[in-house]
Amino acid sequence: MRIVGILLAATLTLAACSRGEGGGLTDHWSRMADPASWRPQAGTCHYGFEPRLMRSAYDPVDCADDHRFETVHVGQFGGEVPASEPPAESTPQFRSAWADCDARATAYLGGQWRDRQVRVAVSMPAPQGWKAGSRWYMCLLGPVEWTGNRSTVLDQSLKGRYASLPVLEWGCGDQPDSGEFKPTDCREPHDTEFVGSFSLDMSYAAVKARYDANDPLFHRECLKLIAGFVGVSGAAKLPRGTGSSYWLPDGADWEAGDRSVRCFLWIDGGAVSGSLRNAGTGGLTRG
Repeated sequence: MRIVGILLAATLTLAACSRGEGGGLTDHWSRMADPASWRPQAGTCHYGFEPRLMRSAYDPVDCADDHRFETVHVGQFGGEVPASEPPAESTPQFRSAWADCDARATAYLGGQWRDRQVRVAVSMPAPQGWKAGSRWYMCLLGPVEWTGNRSTVLDQSLKGRYASLPVLEWGCGDQPDSGEFKPTDCREPHDTEFVGSFSLDMSYAAVKARYDANDPLFHRECLKLIAGFVGVSGAAKLPRGTGSSYWLPDGADWEAGDRSVRCFLWIDGGAVSGSLRNAGTGGLTRG
């Protein structure tokens, strides 16, 4: 996350688990169904995520138990696709699947998922299943990992929980001049609050270069969101010195389709207790 002029490195990592193939089957075991006849189920939860999923590694858990990901939809590739392996993340076929998962995730959660600390992940069959004819893709929602939120584990379904699961909210926090962002309850003193996101249609290399150069584009676009959040008619109406901070997804998620910058209101020189939503310019003024 970045405050204008101040960099706090924020990384998003992916929790992954992998499992090896089991031993050989003996004659008294039931024959496993052909891989092409198997597909994962929507509405299931999982502790790990595998971008190329083998049937032997498919291990759903009850959503009331500890988990990190939830399957919101299972779709099917149509049209021309590679014969020997799933589409690469850079291909139009994968991006089409990711766009479907994007919309499905918002519908499943009950609100725009980018406004919560979650990410969309897409899993496809492992090469052996793909060669056998499997053409499904699995859409998952799971928590992001960044400097202020490294180990969120869920014990309930995300379905319809957009407005009723506080652990997912970006919410408020304290942003020191150096060091890590520290999330706090918005009722406690804080200097930073999430206000929304905006999209940028450019490669990750291009957006990261602008981010590293502290390009004014980010602050300018975030100010527009801040204005709407506090309830003023435009960025020009904000008090001089209104600050912003912002956060980027990692390169893999950006290139897959999450080309959205998350914006935060930053209060220079003080802290507030309570949200500044619809607080007007008075809430931003420091004496």
